[in-house]
Amino acid sequence: MFVHADGSVAARLPVEEMSDSGDDIEIAREDLVHTLAVALPASADIIFGDSVDALTDDGHGVDVHFVSGRAERLDLVLGADGLHSVTRRLTFGPERDYLRHLGLYVALAEARAAFAGHTEWKIPQLLDAVRADPDFYFDSVSLIHMPTWQRGRIALVGDAAHCAALLPRGTGTGNHRGEPRVDREERCGPTCAAVEAAGNTPRAVRAFASPSWR
Repeated sequence: MFVHADGSVAARLPVEEMSDSGDDIEIAREDLVHTLAVALPASADIIFGDSVDALTDDGHGVDVHFVSGRAERLDLVLGADGLHSVTRRLTFGPERDYLRHLGLYVALAEARAAFAGHTEWKIPQLLDAVRADPDFYFDSVSLIHMPTWQRGRIALVGDAAHCAALLPRGTGTGNHRGEPRVDREERCGPTCAAVEAAGNTPRAVRAFASPSWR
């Protein structure tokens, strides 16, 4: 929506043409995270303010070391840590091997320059909010292209595995919720279904992540 200095509507964006579907609903990421966290069982550990700095897969499990010094022994590691995935770097190699920059950047800083000196409507308040935002955002618009998303007991999901283009559309979470089913059916075909039916899930994961399906 575009508004005049007095707050009256100047123009409306055709939301029905921009949305992925007629019933498209978007919520703030922090609200989604809170909803998912509340739904977890009491036995699940949630760790904030820490990051992985070493992963060692010996074939029977993964030794995970955190920046804080904390260490864990896990059966499986799923890296859902976005475009600049630490899990991907530690397991598959440097980001430059998989990232394809599209020549564009996304930044909140552009709003300050574009509206500098303007005092109409709520522009001063909006600029103050941008300056005070601890989650200030700046990143490249890039693709992630990998021949496989799994290595041993470590796998990638979401943008860490296949960022389709980091643009502020707010659809990433919705897209990635459906990725296991869609990708398994479209890329793995009957192979995964057959080995899963036989009770061999590790083999199904390897078939799903095989470069031959990409």
